[in-house]
Amino acid sequence: PLRPLRLMASYTFLRSRLEEAAGSSSLEVGLPLLRRPRHSGSFEVGWTEERFDLGVDGSIVGKRRDFDPVTFARFASSGEAIFNDGYAKLNAGGSYRVKRPLTVFARIENLLNQDYEEVLGFPAYRLNFTVGLRVRLGGDN
Repeated sequence: PLRPLRLMASYTFLRSRLEEAAGSSSLEVGLPLLRRPRHSGSFEVGWTEERFDLGVDGSIVGKRRDFDPVTFARFASSGEAIFNDGYAKLNAGGSYRVKRPLTVFARIENLLNQDYEEVLGFPAYRLNFTVGLRVRLGGDN
């Protein structure tokens, strides 16, 4: 009944752990694998009409093991494994077809202005946006 509406969602529960290591007494045995969160998921809500489309999408990534980006150490000086905090991210975007070959589009990333690192030591962009024109040459669609 709502043909222009698009809904998508995903969730992953991952239980990973290192079963054995090359060294006989590795501190990592039994710990989760690097950069693999236990919980992660995403969603997308979109509305598409003949001349415009709007969408909101987001993702969640749980806490995960990582290593120090400077020393490459996998454990802190206290002996505990290093973890990267989880995060949630929300984006929004849309486009409007002005006339046949010309479309105006805009997208806002990290709408909630979250401070997070996908990989430890490499901060992601805070709230940022893209605006532009798209020109389609050739083809019937």
